[in-house]
Amino acid sequence: TRLGAAFVAMGTAAFMLTISNLQRYQSPSDLGRSIFMTLSGFAFLYCLMAGARNTADCLSEEKREGTLGLLFLTDLKGYDVVLGKLAATSLNSCYGLLATFPVLAIPLLLGGVAVAQFWRMVLVLANTLFFSLAARMWISSMGRHERKTVAGAIILILFITGGIPLCGVMFEYYLLKPPHGAPPVFTLLPSPG
Repeated sequence: TRLGAAFVAMGTAAFMLTISNLQRYQSPSDLGRSIFMTLSGFAFLYCLMAGARNTADCLSEEKREGTLGLLFLTDLKGYDVVLGKLAATSLNSCYGLLATFPVLAIPLLLGGVAVAQFWRMVLVLANTLFFSLAARMWISSMGRHERKTVAGAIILILFITGGIPLCGVMFEYYLLKPPHGAPPVFTLLPSPG
């Protein structure tokens, strides 16, 4: 996972650098900014969907197999089980995201991206990954069937990321005329986007 994520990031950056050499009219700072935004977008989508194959079925699988009760025969608490499962299943996703950070720093050398902007993006991506994994873990704790938990987790992530801001835009457009161009702030706060 780590190697694949790093190769995708490097391939995207190399492709954009190659295309920019053919065009020859783009300044290095504009190129750095466009590479940074493209890689950030891909990393954001990776963070949103990283737990679909990992954490969306970890607790529901234990319920299906009947082994969840065995974990509670030990002196473990509920939060110990959940945090242990979260740490064990999300490690590959965290390493995949960590492998993209050096490639995401290449635009710093080209200009157009400030160091503070890079570190803010690193924090946003780490927070989005944690949000995605935690939401999927929560859905996994409520279900038993793999398909239903994966679908429920994806629906929850998409609703919080895009649905709530879309509701804010609809609220702004239909109730507060004329529209001011941006949804109300309270609808943007829960969204990782």
